[in-house]
Amino acid sequence: MQTFFLGYLKTSEELEVKDGITLFQMSQIEALPVTSKELRQETGKDIELDPLLKSLREGKDLQGRGARYTIEDGCIMYGIRVCIPRKFQQNVQEELHAGNLGIVKMKAIAKSFVYWKKYR
Repeated sequence: MQTFFLGYLKTSEELEVKDGITLFQMSQIEALPVTSKELRQETGKDIELDPLLKSLREGKDLQGRGARYTIEDGCIMYGIRVCIPRKFQQNVQEELHAGNLGIVKMKAIAKSFVYWKKYR
């Protein structure tokens, strides 16, 4: 399973980075079975993520858990995890299950790469 995700990582020369954290966050996005362009487009259409995206772009001061959200390449990050729009959640989940790692290991990997309410 990790081999699948790692196969999508780009080298630092291919990424424009501001610092080490940005490089890591961008690699998380690039590791997904959907493109960053698709994520950007669907994040703006997602009923839950679009209002959050607008708040982040407007520079609103988010409190509590909300303070952990950032925008990288037009995608919402929750800490180091990529927020997945509802449209892609099933696809990402199927990809995770394809590794046949068992539920505990699969959820652990999911929680290190992606974020949506089900994978808190």
